Amino acid sequence: MLHFFFFKGNVMIKKSLIVSSLLLSSIALQAQTTMCFKENHKDMITIENTRLDGGACAGNKSAKDMKSEGWMVDDIKITPTSNGSNYIYIFKKESGLQNVSEEELMDKLYKKLENEKKAKEEKAKQDLFVANSKAGEALYTSKCANCHGDKGELRAKGVSKPLNTLDHNEFQHAIKAYNNGERNSVMSILMKPYAGSMDYQDIKNVYTYLKSINSEKN
Repeated sequence: MLHFFFFKGNVMIKKSLIVSSLLLSSIALQAQTTMCFKENHKDMITIENTRLDGGACAGNKSAKDMKSEGWMVDDIKITPTSNGSNYIYIFKKESGLQNVSEEELMDKLYKKLENEKKAKEEKAKQDLFVANSKAGEALYTSKCANCHGDKGELRAKGVSKPLNTLDHNEFQHAIKAYNNGERNSVMSILMKPYAGSMDYQDIKNVYTYLKSINSEKN
């Protein structure tokens, strides 16, 4: 039997329920299937023994209870919230299927959380890269592109190395060299005011911008 439950509150879990319902529709008809959930549960360790809402659980049965009645945990969706996590369980009962042990269930939960954590960290890195690149673009196009080229491909005044050939350490050292006196030639006088106005974050932003545009496929 397939159970659909839509309720007010967290929009994300509404979408998860809809997606899960669509997935359930593709399961073989001979399998008895039900969907239970728990919102904003704070402790993953206790979720196994916590009464779940919806479906055959109906606020009276936990995942452990369902398994004792012959249900198999077919899938679990975990969505972190500000107050804990939302859990959606897909239970299936079919002859010949072995149930999932508590150890296997906990291992599955940990893996899901770890994958979600990695995905969030990767997204945060990408968002930071984009933000740094945009800030670097504004600075580079206004103060650097005229001499160094749109992509850092020019030898400014026929003297310096193209910026797009430098790694981060070389790029950072090249800027700092104008401020610590390592570069004091006649040509360096033109660059020194620009270098002096750049802090570490500015240098990083410009480098990130050049890296991003030079790695783009033509």
